[in-house]
Amino acid sequence: MPKPAPEHGLLGGRVRLREAPEGLRATTDTVLLAAAVPAATGNLVLDLGSGVGAAALCLAWRVPGCRVIGVDSDAALIRLARRNARANGVADRVRFRVGAVAGRWPADLGSGCADHVMTNPPFLAPARAAAR
Repeated sequence: MPKPAPEHGLLGGRVRLREAPEGLRATTDTVLLAAAVPAATGNLVLDLGSGVGAAALCLAWRVPGCRVIGVDSDAALIRLARRNARANGVADRVRFRVGAVAGRWPADLGSGCADHVMTNPPFLAPARAAAR
């Protein structure tokens, strides 16, 4: 895997994040997504298409008692997401799995396992989204 991009912060630096050297980037909509999920202490939230975990980490910062499972089909992004969870001290309650909504869904997650589901699908052309 190529070296990740330098670390940067979200939420005024309260969430530390490393992203892939190329591709989509966390933006304001990622932070707004995490703010819009009505999660509470004890809830489990699925983050579908979690990428490097930006939304999951923002949600975990906002609701310290919730748990998040991020699922993404890109194993390299999942490795970065796990690294980000460790760097933010939330790896005990924010976990990431390789899988896909259609196809390779992690069998042990079953169905109906979450209180909330969030997703931030890419809506920009990758070349535009990668530009900062």
